[in-house]
Amino acid sequence: MNFSLNTGLLLAIACVVLQAIFGLYFKFVASVDVHPILFVSSSMLFASATLLLSGGAVVLAKKAMTSPYTWLFAIMFILDCVFFLYLLKYISATEVSLLSRASVLFSLIFAFIFLQRNTLGRGAWGIPLIISGLAIIFGGIQENIIEIILLTLGLAIAKSTYYFAIELNKVGYETRSYVQDFSILGYILAITSIIFCSSLFIGSAICYLLDTKSNLFPNITQFSDWKLFALASFYGVFGVTVMRYLEFKSVQSIKSEVFMCINLLAPFITLLLEGFLTHHQLFNMNISIEFPILAANVGIIIGGGIVIWRRYTDPNLYQRTDVRRIRDTVISTVIFCRDDYQKASNALGITLNTLHDILDDKNHNMQISKDMAKSIRENFADNISMSDPLTGLANRLQFLTQLKSIDKGNRLTLFFIDLDKFKPINDTYGHDAGDKVLVGTAKRLVDFTGEDGLVTRLGGDEFCILLRDLEDDEIKEKSKEIGDIIAEPYQIEETENEVGVTASIGFASFPDDTNRPEALIHIADKNMYKDKSTNRELNTTPLRQP
Repeated sequence: MNFSLNTGLLLAIACVVLQAIFGLYFKFVASVDVHPILFVSSSMLFASATLLLSGGAVVLAKKAMTSPYTWLFAIMFILDCVFFLYLLKYISATEVSLLSRASVLFSLIFAFIFLQRNTLGRGAWGIPLIISGLAIIFGGIQENIIEIILLTLGLAIAKSTYYFAIELNKVGYETRSYVQDFSILGYILAITSIIFCSSLFIGSAICYLLDTKSNLFPNITQFSDWKLFALASFYGVFGVTVMRYLEFKSVQSIKSEVFMCINLLAPFITLLLEGFLTHHQLFNMNISIEFPILAANVGIIIGGGIVIWRRYTDPNLYQRTDVRRIRDTVISTVIFCRDDYQKASNALGITLNTLHDILDDKNHNMQISKDMAKSIRENFADNISMSDPLTGLANRLQFLTQLKSIDKGNRLTLFFIDLDKFKPINDTYGHDAGDKVLVGTAKRLVDFTGEDGLVTRLGGDEFCILLRDLEDDEIKEKSKEIGDIIAEPYQIEETENEVGVTASIGFASFPDDTNRPEALIHIADKNMYKDKSTNRELNTTPLRQP
């Protein structure tokens, strides 16, 4: 189920508040002797049970499980939580939350390089503030700086990757209700948590049998630790379930890099909560609200705000009504290319991911630059609107345009071709077989003319070829050659028999038959009917036995 832009922004803000709250919860978990990976995997198991009980089974579940983005999300989500928990062993929750904002930089670069979104360029003035805020935090760390830097890099990469995995997983855009949303997310978390919990148990069992210890695998006794399951069940039901749902729907609505910029508010909210709990001696967070941390918070928040502001106020962005027209253009192109998305993206000059983004943007929230919109329109005009959707040849409009604009200093000859005995193939073997004959005929004609002429399908079973500078004897010879290559049998999948057609061909030349090139079609059409009358006297059949 898709949401509007404003709803997506509200969901993102709600998710930020929950992240700040559960960031403090992670600090408490880190102070308890539980294994980080086992804690996260168990939390996902409880979350999946909650979601599946709420949503039940849906048809889209199998599709979600076979998507590579599902597995990428799952792996990166676990790594994100693990890196977060390990960082909490060294620094405060506010500092971890601030350092995790390095993921914004990775997301801007990723969106720019792979998805052709210029959020990076439009928000360039905010990036130095984000970097300055991160530098302040790193500068205040006295011990274990190398470990903290490496964990921060891992956290930033994992966090940005799993947000993009959410965005690029197209199954989430196909749901039509909350129930389907819950079910899809439940299946994703269930499969992931079962695999990771099973892997941890097998690894722990092997270590136990070999009497060895590993930092990667928990002690076998930790699988029955009531503290772990109590902490994991609470986080799974109230944290993972709610936050993952809010993340899924808001990221799909406002896109990953904008979602992460809004997430820049999380450290400030975390700082306020830590200060409140410490001041009232409810829980010692080992944090004092000092100027460097406040400055880092303010710098990062302002930097992210600039990125978002520039993202949605750029005058080079299209309005919603224009986005609707661009999306209609993309849909028409996909239909033209017979659902070949790669072919459609190539025809429009955009990446496959961008094409899917536009198709999935049913609420027209996507921000499309005027340059991209212009490029899409121009490519559509050049590659789609002037082409025949079945054969890819020039259509009637393009052919007439070419005739009107052609250099009148050349001698031109137009061959009008109508397939004879084509209807029985459609009636006997179906329209798919007929389409294959038409496509095969188009290919033969293109191969015959090469780069010397223009081939078009006027419609139905009618084709035209335009050639330059032919002598009278060459015209008749070319006409015979065209008839011969069309008469060669076709092998189609719908039948073991070969099928064949013949052609009635009429031709006309400029300036011999007319002083107007655009009139060549009418004259050649008349001559074609004369040839058809002759062909009717021949007893030919479209069916040929092998």
